[in-house]
Amino acid sequence: LGVRRSPCRQLCHVDSILDAVVATNTLWKKVWAQGESITKGDIISEAERVGSVAWSDKSLCLSSPLASVVAVMAYEAQIAGLPDASHHRTLLNPLVKVLKLLSTADVCQTRQTIVEHLHRRGVKLDFVNGGGTGSVRSTCQDQRVTEVTVGSGLLQSHLFDLYTNNLSQAACVFGLRISRQPDVKIVTCQSGGFVASGEIGTDKAPQPFLPLGLEAIATEGFGEVQTPLIISSSADKNAQSLKIGEPVFFRPAKSGEISEHFSEYLCTVGQESVVERMKTYRGLGLNFY
Repeated sequence: LGVRRSPCRQLCHVDSILDAVVATNTLWKKVWAQGESITKGDIISEAERVGSVAWSDKSLCLSSPLASVVAVMAYEAQIAGLPDASHHRTLLNPLVKVLKLLSTADVCQTRQTIVEHLHRRGVKLDFVNGGGTGSVRSTCQDQRVTEVTVGSGLLQSHLFDLYTNNLSQAACVFGLRISRQPDVKIVTCQSGGFVASGEIGTDKAPQPFLPLGLEAIATEGFGEVQTPLIISSSADKNAQSLKIGEPVFFRPAKSGEISEHFSEYLCTVGQESVVERMKTYRGLGLNFY
């Protein structure tokens, strides 16, 4: 249930990783001392040999300038990545809540078993990582976890409104200027096709935020060139009086991906004007590919 981030789920998988690290470091010492070359086959053969050696053998090397085991990262995908208060799948919410409750206890026990097993094999951990925005509360209660990861939750993109235990408030919006008004009840914004990654669905699209009372058009959605919005009958006076050139603010579905499209974060405090500008990785001239 949930995404599968890692092939390492059982103790035998953990041992395979440790054996490979030991083999790599053992062969590295050989290369360093004798100037010999090694191949992938050499590492596999050495890992198989290491796996047959008693764990108490002090000659096993789990740390070197080449490879070291220093931490455990345990992302609880089946808890952190499954909304349990979704208005898109209301019938599944009760089932998901029960499954997440059962998974929380299982994950805690599994993480404890892995950490204790690593200690028995002589691994000194610098930290044990866990969490995700959707599971931060339960992860913080695990005494073995030394750091908790929160990504989108820092800015509370709208997907995380759909989690019962997430009580954060929206802290990130992006603005699009109105480029034309084709009808008295429609305004069209420039650009807007910033749909989040993951399973395709309407929940991955941005949401109109301010002014209140604007709605995306289902047959058009959010486009690369334009995003038309309907001014609903219940819209506030700010929405009713929008003019060309004025901005409409939206909440993204996820927090990180939106920074691929903008160069800066404009930081505000309450209703104050911009107090600081911070460059995104796009603004720094960086990208992932």
